[in-house]
Amino acid sequence: MDALNARHAQEQQALDVQLASKQQAATKKTRKGIIAECDFLARELLDRHARERASFLAPANDDDAKAEAPAAEPATTPVPTIPTVTPPTRKPNRQKARLERRAAAAEAAASLAASEAATQPDLRATERAAMRAALAARQLREHAIPPDGHCLYASIADQLCGLGVQRREGYYSALDLRLLAAEYILQQRDEFAGFVEGGLEAYVEGVRGCEWGGEVEILALARALDLTVKVVQVGRVESVGAGKGEVWLAYYRHAYGLGEHYNSLRRVVGGKEGGGSIDGEEEEEAKVT
Repeated sequence: MDALNARHAQEQQALDVQLASKQQAATKKTRKGIIAECDFLARELLDRHARERASFLAPANDDDAKAEAPAAEPATTPVPTIPTVTPPTRKPNRQKARLERRAAAAEAAASLAASEAATQPDLRATERAAMRAALAARQLREHAIPPDGHCLYASIADQLCGLGVQRREGYYSALDLRLLAAEYILQQRDEFAGFVEGGLEAYVEGVRGCEWGGEVEILALARALDLTVKVVQVGRVESVGAGKGEVWLAYYRHAYGLGEHYNSLRRVVGGKEGGGSIDGEEEEEAKVT
């Protein structure tokens, strides 16, 4: 029986890890089907374990019953018995059982993720340390931008303010730059169509709205505003555009909880922030014009 219980425990643990992996990989469209599949697999394993335990215990119970059977008693006058009424059994709460299995699977997934994370390098700390060294070498200081989904546009707006670049109504805002990037992409649709997914019109609507900005939007703004955008990241500096104005951005992959992030960079001269370009990059520089 101990061997059977040990095997059952191993099979249950393996199923928990499998269910956790399936639920982590589920998308909004597939989540319902994945949950149903996980419930089926969990019930199937529980039923099989129950059958195996019953099969294992059945022979022993029969032998015990035969050994403990009392000797036959002399025949007696039968006494009429009063039939007993068995109360109806309550049906198992399937929803509660599903929730319990789901919670157990989530706990197993969290435990597995924690154990894996403990053996992984701290990418956030490594990236921040490397960026601090890269910025110090270039006499650059970060101006923190909120990680709210508009960080690219807010970073470029901060840089344009430092350069004194503005429009008739005043300095550019993050929303102004979103609209400008969207307009330029539409004007140059033949050039940008191959770099976007899901159709150009739908992509531009995302640029106008709340979609995160990236290389496509940097290139559009660099050309629309006649800029050279320097993007500092771990191990390299990427140069986008070939305009007269030069702006500097910091790009992170791991340091922020929401994912990719941009900060504005300002030059430090004599302990004070200033504008202008930085020469003498030590790391690889890639140019996109």
